Amino acid sequence: MPAPGKPHSTLAIVVPVKGFASAKDRLSSSLSPQDRESLARRLATRVLTVACAIPDAIVIVVSDDDEVLEWSHSFGAIGVRQSRAGLNGAVSDARDEASRRGCDHVLVTHGDLVDPTSLVALCGSLDRGSVTLVPDRHLDGTNVLALPAAIEFDTHYGKGSFRAHLDEATRRGIAAHVVEDARLALDVDEPADLDLLTES
Repeated sequence: MPAPGKPHSTLAIVVPVKGFASAKDRLSSSLSPQDRESLARRLATRVLTVACAIPDAIVIVVSDDDEVLEWSHSFGAIGVRQSRAGLNGAVSDARDEASRRGCDHVLVTHGDLVDPTSLVALCGSLDRGSVTLVPDRHLDGTNVLALPAAIEFDTHYGKGSFRAHLDEATRRGIAAHVVEDARLALDVDEPADLDLLTES
């Protein structure tokens, strides 16, 4: 497990995580508050377990929830208190932390991936000179985004983020590499996605 702030780490893996008790509200028609909290914690644990085992990377968990930040330390991750609003703000906070720690590349992954194991291979094959995008299974959201730390690049998380991130790369004149990965494409947002958990 990589030690927090390891000096020779050049890749930062960023995992934004909402407070478990308030996460997954779009599943409220199918799961109780306790079950939603348990699911959010279980999925995030999967992602952190994989991410923190990737050699020569540091893992940054960004959240506005004290419990999540304390939880992240048990994996050897760096906890960053979110200061800017929304998911895009959280990612900006984490990117700033990665730059302060001397990382030259940043990979942002959602904390609700059903099967994050492909992150290992992806991190080993990143083109450090371009933006890498892994869309969700609907080709709508961006489940994983990797980019050089030093470039100017605005994130556009939310509905249609995959296309928006491609457009951002084009606008900035930065090459974009799309990776369609069947495992990383699966996340849990809507009640219909719960079926994915029984298949994993």
